Amino acid sequence: MQMLYITCTLLSMIWTSAISTASTLLTGGGPADLTHVLATLGIRYLRLDQLSLAMASIVCALPFVLAADVFMMKRLSR
Repeated sequence: MQMLYITCTLLSMIWTSAISTASTLLTGGGPADLTHVLATLGIRYLRLDQLSLAMASIVCALPFVLAADVFMMKRLSR
């Protein structure tokens, strides 16, 4: 039961970062930019011409997402 919980949690984390990007881009960030998540923060900073902050948000998220992807691919390939 524990491994099922870990699998579902990691899949939810990966899918949430992808799904929220489309809704945030369509709404423009919602009221007072409250709907931004880490996946869309880089795009927001690029629009504001703050390249260093955009790259920092992308580089900080990349190791965690890649590690979760590799773990899930190994876990689900069994």
